Amino acid sequence: MECKKVSLLISLFTTMGLFVLPTQMLFAKTEKNKITQKATPTSCQTLVKNNQYAQALEYCEQLADKNDKEGQYYLGMLYLQGLGTQPHQELAFKNLLRAAFNQHPQAQYQVAKLYTLGLGVERDETQSARWYQAAAKNGVKEAILVSSLINRLGIGTPKNNQLSYEYYQQAIQKKIPGLQPLTQASFDFQKMEQAEAGQQEFDRAMNLQLGLKEVNPNDQIEVIRLLTQAAELGHPDALVALAECYHQGKGVTQNDLDAFTYYKKAALFGHPEGIFQVSYRYLLGQGVPQDSEQAIKWLNQAKQIAELAKKTDKTNLTEKTVSSTQQPELTKLTNPNPVTPEDKYKKGLELSEENDNTNFKEAIKWFSQSAQSGNKNAQFKLGMFYMTGKGLPQNYVYSYSWLNLSSAQGVPDATQAKIYLESKMTPEQLKEAQRLSQEVYEITKENL
Repeated sequence: MECKKVSLLISLFTTMGLFVLPTQMLFAKTEKNKITQKATPTSCQTLVKNNQYAQALEYCEQLADKNDKEGQYYLGMLYLQGLGTQPHQELAFKNLLRAAFNQHPQAQYQVAKLYTLGLGVERDETQSARWYQAAAKNGVKEAILVSSLINRLGIGTPKNNQLSYEYYQQAIQKKIPGLQPLTQASFDFQKMEQAEAGQQEFDRAMNLQLGLKEVNPNDQIEVIRLLTQAAELGHPDALVALAECYHQGKGVTQNDLDAFTYYKKAALFGHPEGIFQVSYRYLLGQGVPQDSEQAIKWLNQAKQIAELAKKTDKTNLTEKTVSSTQQPELTKLTNPNPVTPEDKYKKGLELSEENDNTNFKEAIKWFSQSAQSGNKNAQFKLGMFYMTGKGLPQNYVYSYSWLNLSSAQGVPDATQAKIYLESKMTPEQLKEAQRLSQEVYEITKENL
């Protein structure tokens, strides 16, 4: 009797529609399970490769929730590159870090780079060194080469020439294009004959710096003044010391571009610290447009330049020892005007905000002049115009080359846009864009 009552009640409630919501919930749950069943690491990879980013994002989220490292990695990269969603560096870092802890090699390498560049997380050289070496242990060839450099330079980890050399040997075994064998002596080489010019100023700066038990701004300013004097006289150790000050923001405003400039000058004098620093910064795009070919070129010349520095009058060493460049065929510099690059940028900005095609073309002219004079914001604008095809023919190679320059000067949006473009470009296009960035950099650096 009771069973019949219950049956009648269920029938009545169903007829009245009172069981509609539970039925919908059951259906929704079934659909969710259906999606989850499709979401496999393989299907996620396939969707990304086929540029089906919105669906890939949905699948990767399903996998990431299950603590799947492939899902976490691809989800992080989608957020980092802004594919299928708006770019979100913090979410990118969060998901890549989860994958890194789950022993995903490429995620470990990406986390290391984010710590190096300060994207989605505060810069932290100790953490970046940890993850570069973790990725190297798991066979990521780029991480192996970076691990060699950070151990040689003591970036985020104690200096260890022997370990640096061992990593380099592993990089050789990975057959990284263009990388040539170096001897152990190239990593052990520390001392070089110092230029007499600037020695007195350098010694005074070092003595003053060593005596600073408490930070005294006036004393630190004097250290910078003395190091600058010695550097201008071509003292290699002073150039390296001054580069370190700019890298750390000690006594001066932190500036990766200035740090790279002084490291490169030291490298041209054959200073081993300068040579390895230049290679490291080209490899990661820190203070200079990212250019893996230049990074490897400097590494290959480490031994030769060090030996050359012993034999050659240092005052005669120029950048022609290492490379020569030609004028790239980008937007031509026209109508020179005795205003500053910043003034030219502001003029372009003013004209670009007006709804007039003629004025917009004029704006591009001013942005071009400013960018070729080294203005980082104008370089970003040109990069975006080339990427979107706004006012200029769409060209990913030209876009990347300008964004690469702007990113090297610390413009976060340029770095984000550059990462997005990397997902759209072929390896050949990327190589050409990096080459072009280097050529423009050589032309504009005197104005920076």
